[in-house]
Amino acid sequence: MKRDYAEAVWWYQKAAAKGHDSAQDNLGTMNNSGQGVILDYTEAVRWYQKAAKQGYANAQKHLGTMHFSGQGVEQDYAEAARWYQMAVEHGCASAQNNLGLMYSNGQGVKQNKAEAARWYHKAADQGYARAQDNLGIMHNRGQVVKQDYVEAVR
Repeated sequence: MKRDYAEAVWWYQKAAAKGHDSAQDNLGTMNNSGQGVILDYTEAVRWYQKAAKQGYANAQKHLGTMHFSGQGVEQDYAEAARWYQMAVEHGCASAQNNLGLMYSNGQGVKQNKAEAARWYHKAADQGYARAQDNLGIMHNRGQVVKQDYVEAVR
């Protein structure tokens, strides 16, 4: 089947109109990337909010990212952390990693390297490569965890 973003948007809109959270999230992503529609961060946020309010973790993570970057909404690290926190409660590994980064850098939350390591561990245990890399860096530098080059390489 040939890739057709406009056709995908059409089908997502049909499903989203019926309240399908995944389709709403996908419409947010299409608006966030400009695939099949005109790039529109505000519209992306609108679709992500619809799905996030239904408890859809991926949309909650996307809203966290939009607040973190200030795309479609005013940049607000505390609000980003709040949305990431909702997503991590559903086990979203990328949100766990992002929340770990926020704790590591003290963005929207009080800086806490131990809390950062805890979230990196949770995401790394799910096989999330970025979190594994962040945990490796912490072991390499001896941040909060014991400096252990063998563990860093692992």
